[in-house]
Amino acid sequence: MKQYEYGINLSESERIRKNIGDMLQITKGTVPFDRELGVDSSWQHKPGALELTEIADMLNEREYRAETRLEMEDGRIKAEVIG
Repeated sequence: MKQYEYGINLSESERIRKNIGDMLQITKGTVPFDRELGVDSSWQHKPGALELTEIADMLNEREYRAETRLEMEDGRIKAEVIG
């Protein structure tokens, strides 16, 4: 079981990557007062190009310190942080 890291001793780039990973694991509609945050549960198993674009837009809006590029690899979303 992976332990949760709070990010106290992480560098800024490590915090950005952690934030992006956290957002990709959140199911849309489950965060009180922020129902738009996260990934739509119907996309989690077979996202297409439109869904990847919407996820990338959400990440770039929420984590504005870095640009992300998403691609599918072995049926999983792979996020690459650019800058």
